[in-house]
Amino acid sequence: MNIEKRILPVGTMKRPGTKLSRIQGVTIHNTGNYSRGAGADAHANYCHNSCNSAYDSYHYVVDDKKAIQLIPEDEVSWHAGDGATGPGNTTTISIEICVNPDSNLAKATDNAAQLAAQILNRHGVDLLFQHWHWTGKNCPAEIRAGRPYSWDKFVDKVTAYQKKAGGAAASKPANPTPTKPKPAKPAEKTINGVKTRCDQILTKGSKVTSGPLAIMAGIKKFPDGNYIRVPALGDGWFPMAFITEHTSTKDGKCDGYLANDKAIVYLDRTTVEAIDIPNQKVKIHGLWVYSNPLVEISEGK
Repeated sequence: MNIEKRILPVGTMKRPGTKLSRIQGVTIHNTGNYSRGAGADAHANYCHNSCNSAYDSYHYVVDDKKAIQLIPEDEVSWHAGDGATGPGNTTTISIEICVNPDSNLAKATDNAAQLAAQILNRHGVDLLFQHWHWTGKNCPAEIRAGRPYSWDKFVDKVTAYQKKAGGAAASKPANPTPTKPKPAKPAEKTINGVKTRCDQILTKGSKVTSGPLAIMAGIKKFPDGNYIRVPALGDGWFPMAFITEHTSTKDGKCDGYLANDKAIVYLDRTTVEAIDIPNQKVKIHGLWVYSNPLVEISEGK
């Protein structure tokens, strides 16, 4: 596989130059861009053309022909949606897999597995994360849906590439055979005695809350009140009136100050108004949000 370097300029919104606090593994994404032509080159061009317009970036983007590196592996990329100090952004290397229809998805996913194996071997780590792990977002959506194959098969392919790379250089000191990468799973969390589960089944009328959720910096004022971004719930703005600062907030306080991305919040108890099963979303307060972060307190009718 061809790996091309097109490193973003340092000191921009997409590449602040912040060093990773440590490297514990690789986070896998699907781009979600189903437009024709939306391959690795197009996504690299997007990042270069919008360096100072948005906090979204990735270390590598991969299609069926090549991988393009945009950020050095020891620096932060904004990919996990868990804030400036979140472990997804600050301890993992990100790979975006292109899903454009004029690309071969199986080949692109295989290329990503090969790249992930190289990165894990290079840094001596063995954790593979889905984007979903960090925020509950349905990503990598294609792999999570079994296209072109399941997450377990993806992990197996990474293992095979690791072993192949480890035994390739006979003239050099042999490296230890890598262990199988560990698919990382979020730990259960308990809120008011209720355990969160990734497979929680919700119905219309369910009473729900959430686990601790990271936010993004900044508040936007609308005529009906203040709104804030909560990536785990979705990509848009969410009313501040329906969330409360959690005691685990990263600034060590619980003072209701949510204008910075160190605050951690949870969703106040509310009722599910409707369900969109194919997209794993539910409607609360008239807004469609991702269902994964929600915790059912009582069943709906």
